[in-house]
Amino acid sequence: MRLAVVIPFFKTAYLGDTLCSIQGQTCRDFRLYFAADGVPIPPEILRPLRQGDWHSEPVIAEFPENLGRTNPARHWNRSIALTSEEWVWLFSDDDLMSSDCVAAFKGMVATAMAAGCSVLRFPTAVIDHEGAVLRESPPNPLSERWDQLAVARFVSHREFFIQNHVFRRQAWEKAGGFADLRSGFLSDEMSFARFARPGVLMTIPGGKVFWRQSGINLNSSNPAVVDLKWEAFFGYLHFLEKEVFPDDRVARRRHASMTLQWFVKAAANLGSRPSLTTFFRLLPLLLRICPAEFPWLFPAVLRLLSTSTHQAG
Repeated sequence: MRLAVVIPFFKTAYLGDTLCSIQGQTCRDFRLYFAADGVPIPPEILRPLRQGDWHSEPVIAEFPENLGRTNPARHWNRSIALTSEEWVWLFSDDDLMSSDCVAAFKGMVATAMAAGCSVLRFPTAVIDHEGAVLRESPPNPLSERWDQLAVARFVSHREFFIQNHVFRRQAWEKAGGFADLRSGFLSDEMSFARFARPGVLMTIPGGKVFWRQSGINLNSSNPAVVDLKWEAFFGYLHFLEKEVFPDDRVARRRHASMTLQWFVKAAANLGSRPSLTTFFRLLPLLLRICPAEFPWLFPAVLRLLSTSTHQAG
């Protein structure tokens, strides 16, 4: 069983710490793939990549076009396409992994494969810009059906991190890669559910990923990006309708309602208002999937638009 650790590189601020945590693995039976997203690799980073004490020589790719700012999933997919290993861990350029992560994964993978599981995940903690732990993320179920995962964030308000998931490359290929939702918003939830389908996703009992809340994560309040996030959200509703609950109208409407409530509340908290053009263009899908929610949703969005416009003025 072979493992690829993939870093879709763009940010440099904490990259040195990230590489140290990867080099510090007690089990070093993996290959690192380092894929620069339209940015030069600093010499102080390139040197340890090429000359460091690695079990397998890292693969370094410098893509000329920057895709991550507007379409992270496309950069994730072209980075993963560099790999040939059976399992892939899409990590990041500013987070950390505990020294026993790879060993814990290796100890779990046989059980996972026997259960037909194609996606594994690590426990996670949130750290600040200095690496201090802010909180432990609530534990995930030890085993979870793929369709339960698809609605977990909205139903149970669970935290979700792309960096703590390891998946079979074959499942990624079968699903056509990470879902192309342009902004990257909700692409990981949709994709991991597809990768795990029709089976389960399992939690690794050891190891831990430290997700950095640094203030420089690639999120944006730019109106164009906000509109892309709203489009991604409606794309996720379409996913619930067509793939998760295609034959269960009651479950589809119930979960779509909870998803809508979660998203409108989150958008209001962030001031992430859609353009009227985007909202009305996507309205027919909303009416088809959950018509019962329209009476409260439409005024809520109008209030969001009104509040955001007033604050902007």
